[in-house]
Amino acid sequence: TITVNGLCVRLTDTAGIRKPLDSIEKEGIDLVWEHLEQADIIVMMLDGSKPLTDEDTHILEQNKNRNCKILIAVNKSDLPAVWNADQIIGNLLPGVKFFKISAKFGDGLEALRAALTDLNGSRDIPDDGGIITQMRHKLALEKALANLTAAGEILGAGHSPELAAFELTEALDALDEITGRKIQDDVLAKIFSTFCIGK
Repeated sequence: TITVNGLCVRLTDTAGIRKPLDSIEKEGIDLVWEHLEQADIIVMMLDGSKPLTDEDTHILEQNKNRNCKILIAVNKSDLPAVWNADQIIGNLLPGVKFFKISAKFGDGLEALRAALTDLNGSRDIPDDGGIITQMRHKLALEKALANLTAAGEILGAGHSPELAAFELTEALDALDEITGRKIQDDVLAKIFSTFCIGK
């Protein structure tokens, strides 16, 4: 997870797509396509200093009708270009923005960042708003909201305040899982399941 112009972005760096040489490589490439299906935004990296391969063209064509936003980064702009990005990308993916960048010298990266921010709709996020980056935080907030809603309904219906107090306690417990004041064993297990610990 990185921050791009104040916006939290979760990146998945995938392997290149090509004709697999064996079953193991095929599994890896299949996993890439799964990630592409789940992505909100796809950033395709192409090498502008080498001719496009059949695999490159195939990937561009495969993403033509994909229901997500696509940006193309044509890398190595510091070297002589050997293919016409305007023509080829314009024909294969009309309307898709592409950026000539140099990962070595940083040229064009600011424009790519700005485009990524725009596609993510960051302007719709209020200045005083927050972003949730962990699924367990999202689930805890949803639970707290459900408990608070239940407490309000209990009081609104004229039921015992003790019932509302129980819901409020549950809401606080859910929030404490985020702040770290109260962490249950199953929460710790979920946290450590996201880390790879060497032996």
